[in-house]
Amino acid sequence: MALTIMVSHYVGGFYYGFPLASLGRQMLLVLSAYFATNILLRLKQSGRMMASLKAFYVRRWLRLYPVYAIIVLGVGLLLYAFGTPETLLEQTPWHLLYASNYYFFIHNQWSEVTSPWWTLSAIEQFYLIWPLVVLRWKSSTAIRVAYALLVLGIVSNIACALIIPSDQNNTLTLNCLPYLAIGGILALHLSSSSSGRPFTEQLLRHPWWAVGAFTLLWLGSLRLEYLVFGAFVSASLAFAGFTRRVIAHPSSKDPGAPLALLAYFGRASFIIYLIHTVVRHVVIRGYYWMVHAEVFSFLPNPLSDVWLVSGSIVTTLICSALLHEYLEQPFMDLRSRTQSPKPAPAYQVGPEAAGVRS
Repeated sequence: MALTIMVSHYVGGFYYGFPLASLGRQMLLVLSAYFATNILLRLKQSGRMMASLKAFYVRRWLRLYPVYAIIVLGVGLLLYAFGTPETLLEQTPWHLLYASNYYFFIHNQWSEVTSPWWTLSAIEQFYLIWPLVVLRWKSSTAIRVAYALLVLGIVSNIACALIIPSDQNNTLTLNCLPYLAIGGILALHLSSSSSGRPFTEQLLRHPWWAVGAFTLLWLGSLRLEYLVFGAFVSASLAFAGFTRRVIAHPSSKDPGAPLALLAYFGRASFIIYLIHTVVRHVVIRGYYWMVHAEVFSFLPNPLSDVWLVSGSIVTTLICSALLHEYLEQPFMDLRSRTQSPKPAPAYQVGPEAAGVRS
């Protein structure tokens, strides 16, 4: 997913008639909610709500925030050196507080380098509430709440489009609810305690209807722009349906070297997500600086976009692998050593428990 977002951002997916970059963002929200809900369902088995909640937040903090904060500060300093101090001075506090989405919404503008980070902020804001829903209530109730959040998100998107139309509306947490709710519904439905729901089963078992809806809505959006949101929701439902099929029928074949390499970069996907626009910015700015400064006289001017994009992708993958091994992996190992909540004690019921002797 991170690779899809990176490549589509580099080649300008929006300008080639197909919203690859934005679709990748929606899929990222679906997958994040799906995996987080699965983790919460496993923690829930301990029967200790507060201990499970603490374990979830501690592990998530260790997995994401130290690496995220280091990269945010590093990018701010790097861009400061490149002559754009506003990133460090204005944006960095918002990023560190997981409020990037509201920064872009309030300022009604995007940043060439840091714009993708708003999705992480929206996800973390969603997880201020969603873990309580999953851990506090049984799955049947949680899935109803997820459907309510899905409807709330659809209403919020429509209201924002009518009242304050802006590209930055997508950054609001309420407007991300449809995709996050779909991920939660998928995880809850696949859990053993939430099986046998006819509506959800039909919704996820037959994803091709969602593919058809996406195709029609996307073609319609070429004339009526407001249909894009419907296309995104349909694509998210289709993605959830196909994900359900993959989980239900896993492949036992040897993935081979290409897929193994792809799986490795999948583990480094968080780093790729954070730095891909930064690397593109540095590669392009650095290239033109070297050309104008005549540092390397053999460099052609201008270099074709294909070479710049290829260089950016290769540089991103190399930097991501290094940062994953030497920055991210130690925190992942630390997270793996955190203890899971112990199961609640099973209280005995009988003469011994009541203190009655025969």
